[in-house]
Amino acid sequence: MCMVASGLKHSNYNDYDAQGQIVQDLRLTSRTYSVPILTITQNSRLSENVMQEMNNSLIGDSYKKIRYSDTVLMIRQREDLDLLADRVKRDVINDTNTSILASPISDQYYKEIVPFEVSITKAKEGSRSPSKFHLFSRTNLRVYDQFQQLKDDLIRIEQDSKLLLQKIEVSGFIVDMTDDSPFFVESDDNPVNFDLL
Repeated sequence: MCMVASGLKHSNYNDYDAQGQIVQDLRLTSRTYSVPILTITQNSRLSENVMQEMNNSLIGDSYKKIRYSDTVLMIRQREDLDLLADRVKRDVINDTNTSILASPISDQYYKEIVPFEVSITKAKEGSRSPSKFHLFSRTNLRVYDQFQQLKDDLIRIEQDSKLLLQKIEVSGFIVDMTDDSPFFVESDDNPVNFDLL
């Protein structure tokens, strides 16, 4: 959705005021119709410095977006950390004595886990929060609060992948991973009627 700020004349238009006015208009719309409205904004380049704590001074373009918002939630992927980093483990693993890598999951899935830092930097109702870590999985594009939830999903993905490959083989198709196209080629044998679902 694209919006134009209300009440701003073209002669005195500037992006800074316009973006603040758009957030204010969205806020009034939210209250009028009793629906939550989420907007996404880009942070300044300073937020890429992981030594810098996330705060509202890192919001790019217009500080009025902060002024008129009821809640501000800042997030960033932390490629500099991994699952075993102390700060990450403290938030996402309940039992630190358990070996987190002891599972039937292949290493390729662990390589696709990225720590995801979240902080509430403004809350009209409630309190602000220090940064907390979650886990983002590139494998299935989900964010997890706890590692155990992610681990359960990855085990299920591994099992489902093996089952699907078995069904493809039984149905008379051969998986050809050496060539880009086609992925599946029909076998010379008589194909078996098999429900893939």
